[in-house]
Amino acid sequence: MLACYFWSYVTVVADAPYRTGGDVKSEGSWEQSPVYCPYPTGKVAAQTKVCGGWGCSWETRGSSGDVTLSSSPIYRSAKQDCRNGTNRYRTRTYYTAVNLDYEGTPAVPVLSSSTSSVDDNKQPEFTC
Repeated sequence: MLACYFWSYVTVVADAPYRTGGDVKSEGSWEQSPVYCPYPTGKVAAQTKVCGGWGCSWETRGSSGDVTLSSSPIYRSAKQDCRNGTNRYRTRTYYTAVNLDYEGTPAVPVLSSSTSSVDDNKQPEFTC
């Protein structure tokens, strides 16, 4: 769980990717309790592990696009092509909250944002 403005909490879920035909699908969700955060957003990214001369990294190949989390729960998905050969895949779910802080004397309100992400814990391999 991630803390959010006004003592609200959000649960961010990244489900393990799965094959569907020639695609690999990733799903994620967000549930807030209560929905007090001002304009939080979320996004699901479908990622694959890519290795080269400098090592390996995760590359986003599909995205759900940003969604405003105005109700709860919200579910979104993203898909990517299944790459030739045997490759590893993961789901990364992002959550961006707007925070209200007070600085100085007298206290002046300051808005800022923070982004957190959650990865699925399976990161399966598929052969295509």
